[in-house]
Amino acid sequence: MDLDFESSTLADFYLAYRSMLRAAGDAPLGGRLVLLSHPGQRRSAAAAAAAAARIAGAACLLLIADERQAKEVVRAGYCDYLVTSLDEAVRILKNEVRRQAATAVCLLGEPSHSLALCVGRGIQPDLLDLVSLASHADGACGELVARGARPIAWESSWNVEEQAVAWNVPHGPLALLALVDALARRAVEEQARGAERLRWLTQAPATLGRGWQRERLLPMRPVEVSRFVALARDQASLAEEGGLQVLVDGVEILLQA
Repeated sequence: MDLDFESSTLADFYLAYRSMLRAAGDAPLGGRLVLLSHPGQRRSAAAAAAAAARIAGAACLLLIADERQAKEVVRAGYCDYLVTSLDEAVRILKNEVRRQAATAVCLLGEPSHSLALCVGRGIQPDLLDLVSLASHADGACGELVARGARPIAWESSWNVEEQAVAWNVPHGPLALLALVDALARRAVEEQARGAERLRWLTQAPATLGRGWQRERLLPMRPVEVSRFVALARDQASLAEEGGLQVLVDGVEILLQA
C-alpha cells in the first residue's frame, strides 16, 4: 500500500506541530527527543508528526516496520535518515540532541521490538505518541511515561478564537510569496503566541518541500486577519503578477477592487 501523503493537509501539519509544543509546556523543543511510531492505518499522520517535530526544532525517532513505506517517508523529506539498527539511530540522535538541532530518523524494524530495546537501553524520549506506540507495547510506553516522558495529546481542530488563513501564489516567481509571508509576519501579534507561529512560517516551507512550496497556512485571530487582508490589498499588484489568493476559513477574499 502506497503512502498517501496528499491526505495530510497543511492544517494537519500545523496541528501536529502545535500539539508537540503544548505537550512540552510551550517550551522550545531544541534538544528534545520525540518518539513516534508508524502503524499502517495512520501512516500519513505519522509522517506529518515526524515533519512537525522537525519544524518545532526537535530530534525525532520514527519506528516503522515496512521498508517501502520507510523509504517513501525519507524520499518525501519528512525524515532525514533511514537506519536499520538502534545503535545507528542513537549515534545520529545523540549528536543532534547535543547540538539542539532538528532532525528525524526513521528506524526500520518491528516497532514493538525497537520500543523494547529503547526501554531496555534507557533511551528516554521527552515526548511520545501514545496513540501509535501503545498498540505495539503498552507496558513499555507506561515505563517511558513513568520515567518522565510526556504523552502528546493530538489537537484536531483550531481554537475557537482562530481563523485558518491560507495564501498561495500559483504562478510567478517565489519571491512574490516571500513578500506575502512578510506581510503575514507584520500582521501577527507577538504576544498572541507569535513566536510559535512565526517559527512555523519560517521553517515549514523548507521542511515540507516542493509539495507545499507555493502554499502557506497560519492561524490568526480576527484582528490579525483584518490587518493581513488590509496589507495584502495594499499590495494588489501581487494578485496581478503571481495570482495571489488569500482564503480565510476556506473562503477566498477579494483583493482587488
